[in-house]
Amino acid sequence: MAAGDLTTLANVKSYLGIIGKPISAITQANPGQITCTAHGLITGNSVGLNGINGMTTLNGTSVTVTVVDANNFTIGVNTTAYGAYTSSGYVSVDDTLLNRLITSASTWIKSYCNRDFTQTTYTEYRNGWAGQTKMALKNYPIISMTSLYINGTLVPQSTATNVAGWVENGGFLYLRGGQTYTTGYANVQITYVAGYATIPYDLEQACIEITAWRYREKDRIAQNNKNVGGENITFNTAFAPADALRTLQEYTRVMPI
Repeated sequence: MAAGDLTTLANVKSYLGIIGKPISAITQANPGQITCTAHGLITGNSVGLNGINGMTTLNGTSVTVTVVDANNFTIGVNTTAYGAYTSSGYVSVDDTLLNRLITSASTWIKSYCNRDFTQTTYTEYRNGWAGQTKMALKNYPIISMTSLYINGTLVPQSTATNVAGWVENGGFLYLRGGQTYTTGYANVQITYVAGYATIPYDLEQACIEITAWRYREKDRIAQNNKNVGGENITFNTAFAPADALRTLQEYTRVMPI
């Protein structure tokens, strides 16, 4: 899972019903050899390995295949010092592709929503206007405020309505106690923590559905329709499923910053 991804490979594979082909043996050798009945692979394929008992070091890895025969292939990894294989495990052909699609979908969602979702520390440099007492923060939800500087001077947090300083409420940074922002270019520096520690379920599901949508399209690229058994089937060529887009509308930043 790449940094910033909105879901995991396991969640996408579960949604798509992808299990992979079962492994029945792995040798402790250089290179290690995997037995997988009727694997259907060709030399040079990149496959994912998961669910292995015993030789657990291989779980979650992506390896390059060299075919030995219809039921065996080597993986270009020295498994001599790994724990002995005991049972289970499966080979997934499209893990690399799915991981790439997850990252692509996550990046597209952030662009579509005009915001980031990862919980981290943000620093913004903003233009101030004389008399202004309210400023919208770019990222949300706000977890905590770290500091506010105006023209290089640290502004303290206000402890009461009549005490000069800042307060944060609902994604806005207010000045009170008679204090205001001053006019200047990038003269306001705001540092704060915002974002989700855990991605909301509906947002993650939207990412899963968009990833699955694009994965299924790989077998009909540039096709609008297809004749199957004398019946014409029309494909939906929208960029993303409608349900996912409706969810993303709830997370889209519409306020100009």
